[in-house]
Amino acid sequence: MEYLIEQLTSNPVFLAAAVVLVILIVYAVFKRLLKLAIFIAFLLVLYVVYLVWTGQDIPTSPEEIKESIQKTSEIIKKKTGKVTEDIKEKAEETVREVTKEKLDKLFKDE
Repeated sequence: MEYLIEQLTSNPVFLAAAVVLVILIVYAVFKRLLKLAIFIAFLLVLYVVYLVWTGQDIPTSPEEIKESIQKTSEIIKKKTGKVTEDIKEKAEETVREVTKEKLDKLFKDE
């Protein structure tokens, strides 16, 4: 490790390359963190819009936010579960109908 530090400090070309590499790494990390922060802010705005649209009170304390998000997520889970079951039933029914049609056609051709 000491040899690497000595080589970097004694040779200006290596030092410049190391500095550029560090700057690129810091920039990449900052860029990703900035994207994540913007995404989280976007989700927060969407959540507040949802609360206003449904006529619910906007929470002001962290505890209220936590409770509100849990309540909303439970509602979403119930609704998506119901929709998923409906889609599953329709898909099964469609498969049965198509299978029956294909089998009827197959046995009629013989």
